[in-house]
Amino acid sequence: ILYALASLLLHQPPVNIMIASRFVLPFILFFLVYFLISWLTANSFSVLNKINAIAGALLVTLGYDLVDYRTAWLFLTGKISGGNFLLWARPVNPVMGGFFLFSFLLCLWAIIRQERYRKTLAAAAGGFLALAIYTYFFSWGIAVSVLAILGLIYLLEKRYDLVKSLAAIGLVAAVLSSPYWYFSWQLSR
Repeated sequence: ILYALASLLLHQPPVNIMIASRFVLPFILFFLVYFLISWLTANSFSVLNKINAIAGALLVTLGYDLVDYRTAWLFLTGKISGGNFLLWARPVNPVMGGFFLFSFLLCLWAIIRQERYRKTLAAAAGGFLALAIYTYFFSWGIAVSVLAILGLIYLLEKRYDLVKSLAAIGLVAAVLSSPYWYFSWQLSR
């Protein structure tokens, strides 16, 4: 649906959108991971922080394919094509799930680190959490696990303002993903 929408809005054939997405979506994912790592290590020396964030983002976007030495060797020797090489260059899964997961984590970290805009960030995080169930179940599972564990930690620490924000994320996600759950329930009957 996202590719069809982009095709209609940009007045481009779907093939052009698919080709462009193979470059644009991993690029966006790289920056989402970069910002998350940069924010998580914000107290460190700025040059080392940037190097760490770049290395981490490169590892996430390229690392899966480059860690498997057999696949990397087959690619370098020309025995497999470049079209099957990068995991994140596939049309939908898992790049959209990764996109929603890291966007959710960025919103979550912003809620934890600052007092301002918590309601807006909770709504955005809830939206990303709801979209994650539509695109990739495992991204949704990781996001829900992080949300539940943080909720328990902040409940034990008696930081009720953060618990309320995390509960709001869950509520927004439940409302936005309710059609998915309803149709899943209908199909299981």
